[in-house]
Amino acid sequence: MNAWPLLVTSDGSPTLVHPGHGEACHSRTGAWTEARERYARACRLRERARELAEDGEREFRLLDVGTGLGLNLAAAIEALDGTGLTLDAVSLELESSVIERTLLLARAGELHASSPAELVRAHAPVLDALGRVLAARERAPGRGARVWGAPEGVEAERVAPTRVAPELASPAHASDEQASAERVPPERVAMGDGRLLLLLGDGRVTLPALPRELRFDAVFLDAFSPGVDGALWQPAFLAELARRMAPGAILSTYSVSLSVRAGLAAPVLLHRAREPRALGSSPRRASHRRSAPRMHVFALMGLQEWWPILLIALLLFGGSKLPQLARAMGSSVNEFKQGMAKGMHDKEPTEKPAETPTKGN
Repeated sequence: MNAWPLLVTSDGSPTLVHPGHGEACHSRTGAWTEARERYARACRLRERARELAEDGEREFRLLDVGTGLGLNLAAAIEALDGTGLTLDAVSLELESSVIERTLLLARAGELHASSPAELVRAHAPVLDALGRVLAARERAPGRGARVWGAPEGVEAERVAPTRVAPELASPAHASDEQASAERVPPERVAMGDGRLLLLLGDGRVTLPALPRELRFDAVFLDAFSPGVDGALWQPAFLAELARRMAPGAILSTYSVSLSVRAGLAAPVLLHRAREPRALGSSPRRASHRRSAPRMHVFALMGLQEWWPILLIALLLFGGSKLPQLARAMGSSVNEFKQGMAKGMHDKEPTEKPAETPTKGN
């Protein structure tokens, strides 16, 4: 197992640094703060859970892209506490070594040496679940030959983009191996009051192998940055994420890359996110709260992301014109949102009470 160096971030919470490219799993200014603000709160987990509870739901379905130390899962558990809903999470992770390192540091008492108490409390069930998954994986025959927790036949090896991208771009044409695997129920482990399905391996393979009807109420996109590992930022994978989002779901990510913004705003994402749901779907999908999924990127830009943009604007336009420029940008954004809302309203299919809507992403 490669050693992932431990890094204590500015808010006292831990993160790990990738032994290869040197990028940290979380923001160095505060790993726990990032998990709470950029993911749990940006996706409105607590508010959305209360809405779903009013519609009779009992579980909140979360897709967590990039398990890492499990801090984002801990933030989700904290956000859902007291809402009446339990967390049903699917988490994707390519490298099991980051989880193994996390568990090793936790057992040694080094992981949370300076962490806030609320993180230690919320992280405990996540660490327990991850430990049981890896322990079961150790006992499984042919270790490394399959993605633990995923259907049989899903390999954990990296898959060349030339093979994966066509499958993601057209899920209906998935391989026979994946199609047969979808009929095998995935295995989950308890995680506090909720459940966790950990899929180890290339997310471009493991996510499409899940049952086609599975949809999520929120998506945390927290893979390593596009500059060091661009596989999970490609348009085909982003389209698969959108296809997996339930009406009203929110996707949140830290990346403000122009290519990522373009991928999240692509028409194919909006189209697939509005497809109707399949027979036997949850009542949440046809409730009075139905709305199109949303992608949060710009709202997550902090001071570190904004200051280069503000500096360039200052050099180009001068200080006296910045207020005027800001007002113009705000007006443009509002007009864009109104146009999008009008277009989606015009194209939204009329619901027929006597029919059960079909499911899609």
